Amino acid sequence: MHAATPKTRLPLPEVDGKVVETTLLELVQTVGELTENDREVVATVIELLHSGRVRLIGNFRGQRIAIS
Repeated sequence: MHAATPKTRLPLPEVDGKVVETTLLELVQTVGELTENDREVVATVIELLHSGRVRLIGNFRGQRIAIS
């Protein structure tokens, strides 16, 4: 087992000031392509949703995502 190399956190891209609409699956898959760290995927997805920069469509549209 080896220690994971921390990745530099990149600023979130602006999409012409618009809210990005996507499914939860697409969001998790896209963020997951940028990091191998599952905790970072979860933290980034939550930040994007709570910031209002991403709005979910599909099965999770309008649902609150809680963490415990």
